[in-house]
Amino acid sequence: MVPLHMYPQFFKKKQTIVHVTVDPKQADIFANGEIVGQGSADITIPKDDCVRIQVGMDGWIWQSVNYCNKKKAANRPPKSKYFQLSKDEAFEASVSGSDISNIDIPIKVRDGMSEIDAWRRIAQIVTGYFDVIEISDRETGYMRTAWYLKTFATSTIRTRVLIKLANDDPLTYKIKIISEKAPGTGVSAKADEKYREWDRILRTFSGLVDEIQARM
Repeated sequence: MVPLHMYPQFFKKKQTIVHVTVDPKQADIFANGEIVGQGSADITIPKDDCVRIQVGMDGWIWQSVNYCNKKKAANRPPKSKYFQLSKDEAFEASVSGSDISNIDIPIKVRDGMSEIDAWRRIAQIVTGYFDVIEISDRETGYMRTAWYLKTFATSTIRTRVLIKLANDDPLTYKIKIISEKAPGTGVSAKADEKYREWDRILRTFSGLVDEIQARM
């Protein structure tokens, strides 16, 4: 009997190759979590197997699709797949916040400014960015704003600020800008389970820390 490897056409029937192309061409292409190319790639799907294809890049909305190379599968792989990505509005309306988002930043009050004046100054600055302060307790040195909600085409961003007294001498506070993102539009600010920390900050709040540092 002739060995099966003598019939390459036999193996061709065992697998399907999907030619994937993406616009923009700089977008990454992943197959089952592993990067396989940028802009275009040929993805092999073995017989009776499934592959999850994901494409995207920073500033654009990611897309994904699942294909199964099985006889009765509804999502059998095509010969080619084209992805047209859309710009991420939330990304364009924000700045990198890796050094200031979701971390405590110390704010040392300059010599000569009293605790009362410092707290009043902080409140003035914060209310310039947020309409509602939920908690403001000068005696314990704690302030928390309400959530600021911003909805985009495919996501919802919520932002709030926490102020805590860190040290009495020298007088030092800590400010924390909490920036979180949830998939979908109009997600309630109270739906904690849907939000995840976001390493970006809406441009609306990008100058808050610098202003407090400069004026304190």
